[in-house]
Amino acid sequence: MNSVMDLAHKVRDHVNHPWKRELISSNRVKWDKVCSCMDVLEDTQLAIDHFFKLPEFSGNDGGYLYLYGLLQAYFLQQDATDNLSQALFDKSVDWKNEYPDLHLVRELRNDATGHPTSRHNDKSFHYIARYSVSKHSFKLASYFPKQQQSYLSRDFNLNDLNNKHEKSICDLLNKVVQSLKDDLSNHVTTKNRKNQPKKKLKN
Repeated sequence: MNSVMDLAHKVRDHVNHPWKRELISSNRVKWDKVCSCMDVLEDTQLAIDHFFKLPEFSGNDGGYLYLYGLLQAYFLQQDATDNLSQALFDKSVDWKNEYPDLHLVRELRNDATGHPTSRHNDKSFHYIARYSVSKHSFKLASYFPKQQQSYLSRDFNLNDLNNKHEKSICDLLNKVVQSLKDDLSNHVTTKNRKNQPKKKLKN
């Protein structure tokens, strides 16, 4: 399977094809959006890869900063993939129904590091248990004061989370690459047909 970085490079190669580049750049908003998405895709992958190369840590020696950064990098990478699809094909990603693993990561980021002290207008509150923070896992404690089940504790394995995230992002990017290939193929076919000499009619 191609890595996220490999697929991001393939997207960039297709976008920089002279025909596609001219087509996209004719719309400045679309072009700037595509360029931003391609850069963020690669930059976030560098951040994610670096996280898993870190030495062991805990919540008392940088763990929160590393964990906050990882979850934010996942979220940014997902947004970049979605916005790339919007810019190129006018299609948004349905996280919940099409990519439930990515939806889980998005919701986890929002609970743990996005809006932990007031989620959905005080419907829930969350915090990462300090003792649980490590390079490999963490525990998220959640409180739901208006629900019958008012407390929920969830353990997250970061290696499993990363594998699920990467698999789904790669699936999305493979579809983007294939659509770009199809666009180029259709363009070449149409161009060749137009350039074919017209057959002379027999008398």
